[in-house]
Amino acid sequence: MQLAIARGASLETLPMVVKPNSSSLEDLTVSLVTSNGGKRLTPYELGMVAKRLEGFGWEPERIASRLLITEQYVEQLLMLMGAPLGLRQAVQAGHMSAANAVELLRKHDAKPKRCWRRHSGTRLRQEASG
Repeated sequence: MQLAIARGASLETLPMVVKPNSSSLEDLTVSLVTSNGGKRLTPYELGMVAKRLEGFGWEPERIASRLLITEQYVEQLLMLMGAPLGLRQAVQAGHMSAANAVELLRKHDAKPKRCWRRHSGTRLRQEASG
């Protein structure tokens, strides 16, 4: 911080997370959800956290327990994170709800990429019109 100020940066606030030195990366990841005092995470953002925890080798049951959500919801979030890029982008941009995306994936679980290509234009046009 002192270096940034010395180079002319104007720092009024410095966002940081104060945690014990014993905090692991997993603990910090969980705290993104459980210690978030600001705006609630979107389902997409929560899915990203669940996916990161899954990458640490955590099972959905453990993720659910630590994030204080249901195991079923964790599985839906992970399904969304494994969806084709276009579908994830539609959810992230607010063109489709996470629930609708999961429903679409379940309906066409054998070929999610094909179902997304077939439905994306129609669904997005329908949502835009009404």
